[in-house]
Amino acid sequence: EFESPADVWALGCSVVEMSSGKTAWCLEEGITNAMSLMVRIGSGEEVPGIPVELSEEGKDFVRKCFVKNPAERWTAQMLLDHPFLAVDDESSSSSSGPLRCGDEDEASVSPRDPFDFPGWNSVQSPVDDSFT
Repeated sequence: EFESPADVWALGCSVVEMSSGKTAWCLEEGITNAMSLMVRIGSGEEVPGIPVELSEEGKDFVRKCFVKNPAERWTAQMLLDHPFLAVDDESSSSSSGPLRCGDEDEASVSPRDPFDFPGWNSVQSPVDDSFT
């Protein structure tokens, strides 16, 4: 059963992937499938590489996520206080608070269901101008 230390490990993988644009783990020579990769990760001491693009705080944050022993790995609560997640008041948005419904630009609103794509027409079906 997976518990929160596994989520912290996954968070570290996500940070690596977002900062490098590549997967944290890749199938290499001798590793033929995902199951073999999981065995290698679970039984070895190897951890994903830390991208050079990350700041020193980012590298430290990821190292805290990748501690092999789950009992020694930082918790999500501890990571929330890490300098990598600190908000820089000078570079933060000048907004006076959280966005409220109706505040966002209409073009940036995420669809709420699969049919909520204004202006989208399927290439499978002809455009019927009688509905526009």
